[in-house]
Amino acid sequence: MDERPKPILNLEQLEALRSLNEPGQPDIIASLIAIFLKQTPALIKSLREAAQKKDLETAKSFVHKLKGSCANIGAQELADFCQMIEDNWLQPSAQDLSGSLEMLEKKYRQTAEALQKFSRMQEITETER
Repeated sequence: MDERPKPILNLEQLEALRSLNEPGQPDIIASLIAIFLKQTPALIKSLREAAQKKDLETAKSFVHKLKGSCANIGAQELADFCQMIEDNWLQPSAQDLSGSLEMLEKKYRQTAEALQKFSRMQEITETER
């Protein structure tokens, strides 16, 4: 069994997005990262509010949307955690969701940091070309 930690970002996904860049056009990756970082905190806040109200259908909708956003941007670890929430946490018998939400928020902060670092590295690489 492989005990190595999973990487936060799927670099192959990010490289695939980079290949969509066209000369003279804004960087697709930088734009997508900026949108993700701007929209995700509000999505997590809405998820937390739905969970506090025990509105599992709405919470499930928010976590599913977050999972898709994460997968699209290459935030694989966070996407996998969202999948785990969908599979286990959002069952009718789920009671205390706060621990999972705290972990989700922690993983988001780690992901945001990794995406910002990746974006800065991209900028440096582009200026060196």
